[in-house]
Amino acid sequence: MKKVMVLGIAGAALLAAPFAYAADATGAIKTISIPDRTVTLEDGKKYSLTGNVDLTKFKVGDKVKITFTEASPVFVQSTGINGSGTQMVPAA
Repeated sequence: MKKVMVLGIAGAALLAAPFAYAADATGAIKTISIPDRTVTLEDGKKYSLTGNVDLTKFKVGDKVKITFTEASPVFVQSTGINGSGTQMVPAA
């Protein structure tokens, strides 16, 4: 009986935990901050980018696709950053 209760509690905790998922954003670059490692697209959404993205290869006006993990609403509100980008490539 204790095992069932522990499994039930663990299952409920997993369901209650927020799930991070990868998403894509496509648009023209409005601003780039290499020191802050952030890019703002033309829609006004700002993304921080991991170290594996070479920001020096991009310039304002380039159309890009960013693969990112969405930030929590509280983080977005406090920092203005919509997600953490793991990849940024030229968009077709």
